[in-house]
Amino acid sequence: MIRIALESDIPAMLAIYAPFVEHTTVSFEYTVPTREGFTRRFRSVTDQFPWLVWEEDGAVLGYVYATKPFERAG
Repeated sequence: MIRIALESDIPAMLAIYAPFVEHTTVSFEYTVPTREGFTRRFRSVTDQFPWLVWEEDGAVLGYVYATKPFERAG
């Protein structure tokens, strides 16, 4: 099921994101954001744009969000 993300989903979303930062080049980040940093990002994004999660059997398996273009280096 796809649904609107909640702050309570942040640990699961960070767990999904961390390996991409640490082991691939698909992210423009060099270090995994802290939970506090990711929460600030979540709040900033959701003030203006949707942030969705894909949930199955109570587990968050993926997420997506929209932002303004060119806000981060890359």
